[in-house]
Parts: sequence; structure tokens; C-alpha cells
Amino acid sequence: MNKWLGLILLGAYPIHSYAIENGTSMAWNNYHNDDIIKLYSADEKRNCSGTLIAGKYTLTAAHCVERSDLISKIKTAHGLQYQIVTNNIHPSYDATIDNSYPDYALTKLDHSVDAARIHFFADLTINPFVEDAPLKVFGFGGTGEKLNYADFTMTELVGGDAARLDGKMVNASHTTGGDSGGAWLDSNDRIIATHKGGGTPYTDGHRETHSTNLHFSQAFILDTINGWHYPTLAYTSNGKATITVQSLHRGPITDSATFSGDVQIVGGTCYDGHSVTPYETCTYEIESSGGQGSIVLGQASDGTDEIIRINKPMPTSNGKEGGSLDAFGLLLLSGFGFIRKKRHHG
Repeated sequence: MNKWLGLILLGAYPIHSYAIENGTSMAWNNYHNDDIIKLYSADEKRNCSGTLIAGKYTLTAAHCVERSDLISKIKTAHGLQYQIVTNNIHPSYDATIDNSYPDYALTKLDHSVDAARIHFFADLTINPFVEDAPLKVFGFGGTGEKLNYADFTMTELVGGDAARLDGKMVNASHTTGGDSGGAWLDSNDRIIATHKGGGTPYTDGHRETHSTNLHFSQAFILDTINGWHYPTLAYTSNGKATITVQSLHRGPITDSATFSGDVQIVGGTCYDGHSVTPYETCTYEIESSGGQGSIVLGQASDGTDEIIRINKPMPTSNGKEGGSLDAFGLLLLSGFGFIRKKRHHG
């Protein structure tokens, strides 16, 4: 095989044989994971992990942002940087208590973030805990800006807080410093929790790993967002596409979407006039001749439009302190693993 073709094939897919030592490496700058966010302090000496919500919020751990000198900005998969303007910490979180729950925040950003694929919440009206059910934890701990995930199963440790969800290691992969705030995803790839931390490894190699179970504070998410959770970018193939969105409104809502430019909504479960309940997902079927257009789902709680850009060119670095890798660099990095350092906290 031509060596350049081989590199391209390696870069095209996440390959487990090149996975990191204690987890699995994933391409960050692609359509599959570009809603995952890395958070930084102003001097970039501190960092956490997070997930894009409703276009301009980041779901992360409260302990990452409870002081202004901790985390103040984010970097996206496309090398773009934005400032956090409001922390939106859950009101029950107490920074003076080591194991305070719920430990999460929905930080508001100064600009909408480009992302073609998002992770939805599970139906948080139902407790997602199922003993031994599989889950994945995504984060950037110990790996710079190389995205990884670790495999766990759900468990319930004795003495745990009601708002806490525990994870049990199933292999050598585990979390570390910098993973705080990362999403815990269930077997359906839905967000059920935010990562809080981990303890010292036991003699058998396992360790306590815990998160905030979002079921127990589901109303805070709806009160903070009170709008749609949606991809900000969408692309048509052969003139068609299906876009899935999730309602994070405080109560039931019916469709009010409009469209302009080279796109039209032709159907979908959102578009049939039925009432969409909180945490329910629905779809828009769209058509385009390949040009650019926009869909406005409605207005967010701050009065700004909730816009999905259709066939917009993929974003590039805004030149702020770093930037995105070129295409060849991405092909190389996505094909090879990076070693995650073994630490006792994360």
C-alpha cells in the first residue's frame, strides 16, 4: 500500500490498535466529537473538560469554575477560543465542602460555537442508574488536546450522595486530572452525568470514580437553558438531511422554526405540530440544492436566535493563542495513540 494512502486511512477512523495506554483515543476535530470542549484558565495552567449545550453553553464541573481565577475560557475542536461570561453554577453546590453535590455548571459563552454533531441528554426525568450498565467518560486529562474516553460500568458505592453516580473500572482505562466536567455517556451515547473525580487505586487496580447524576437536578438545566439543544451546523447529502434537536424548555412546546436561504423544511417529527416535552428529541427533514441557508428554531431565553447554519464551510482557527491543526496533522494525530499519564485524581 502506498504509505501516504496508509496514513490517510489511519486518520479517517479511530483505530483501537493505536489507542492510548489507559483508554481509547478519538479524533476531536471531526463531525463526531466537535461538541466536546476543553476549558482553560486565563494562563492555561489549569484545565477541565466539558460539552457544548444549546449552542453557547458548556456543561462542566462546578469546581472548575467556582472561582474566576480557575477556568475562564474554552477551546473548541476547530481551534476557536471563546470567553466564559456567566458561570451558572448549580445553587446547591458548596465550594467549601470537599464532596459537595450537585457539582456541575452550565457556563454561558460570549459566542455561539460551531458544531455539527452534539450529544443529547438522556431523559433526565428518569434516574439513569442501572447496576453494571456500560458507560463512557470523555475528557482531556493528561493528554493535552487529544480527546480520549475511558470505559466504566455503573455502580453504587456505600455512603454515596443521592446526587452522585459511581463508575466501576472494567479495564485499565480511568480518569485523571483535567477530566473534571467531562460527560458520562450511557450505552445510547446520551449524557447522564458530569465527571467529578476519582480516588486512589485499590490494590486490585480499581479506584473510586464518581460524577454528578444529572437526574437529581434536572430542573436546573431547563431553568438555565429554557430553549432548544441543537447542532449549530448541518450539511446536506444528495440535497437532503435530517436534523435532530432536543427540547430543554421548562414545559411543552410546539414548533415555530423558520428557514431562509438555500434550505427548506419539508417534514419531520418536530414539524408535525405535536407538543414536544422537556428532554424529548424530534427531527426536521430538510432539503437544499447545496448552497448555504439558515434555520431559526426560535429565540433563546436571552432573546438571541437559535440558528442552525446549513452547508456553512467548516470553521477554522480564529488565531487566538494557538489554532487548529492543518489537515495533514489531523490525519496523523487521529491515527496514533497518545499515552495518558497515570495519576490519582481526576
